Amino acid sequence: MESDLLKRFRSIRIFAKGGKLAPHKPLLLLYALAQFKNEKIERIAFNDAESIVGPLIQTYGPFNSTTSVTYPFARLANDKSEIWWIEEHEKNASDDLSLTEARNRNLKAGFSDDVLRHLRDNPKLIDLVAINLLERHFPPSLHPDILDAVGLYLGQDEIENVIRKKRDPRFRSIVLAAYFEQCAVCKYDIKMNGAAVALEAAHIQMHS
Repeated sequence: MESDLLKRFRSIRIFAKGGKLAPHKPLLLLYALAQFKNEKIERIAFNDAESIVGPLIQTYGPFNSTTSVTYPFARLANDKSEIWWIEEHEKNASDDLSLTEARNRNLKAGFSDDVLRHLRDNPKLIDLVAINLLERHFPPSLHPDILDAVGLYLGQDEIENVIRKKRDPRFRSIVLAAYFEQCAVCKYDIKMNGAAVALEAAHIQMHS
């Protein structure tokens, strides 16, 4: 059942433009996971989600976007993964959730009933789903900041093992060799005992 649930989260549709992925849905899902894990909140309120997730969409979006939290808040419920639920609501001319209605009614949304049941029965799935979302949609250097921003704190031992298994140990050496052991942006190349220091190997384009 664990793998089945992870497959459903992996199958969410992500908007892409110019080969770059929009972070709207993963960020909202991470926020919802944090609310469930920390406060046992099963249905998040739109105004609360907007105050946290809205700035994150602007910060971590790979391209300029005016998309509001209404986009993932409603569209996740239309996804074939069937992991999301939202209150009944009117749709605007673009067949989307109206920002005015979402704010005025402080609409509620959250994980579908069967997803909630799995998370209740096996709380470790919360961390595993979170790691899955981070690994698929954000470079590793951003993971701590995103987790801190949404207020999600992971259990260390098991999660570190998951991360370690998923990462290719050759990645850092391959990237450093490709860029002549210097920063691809500022050409920083200080070495200590012949080894490059203070350089991080990261994906210029999302791994997924």
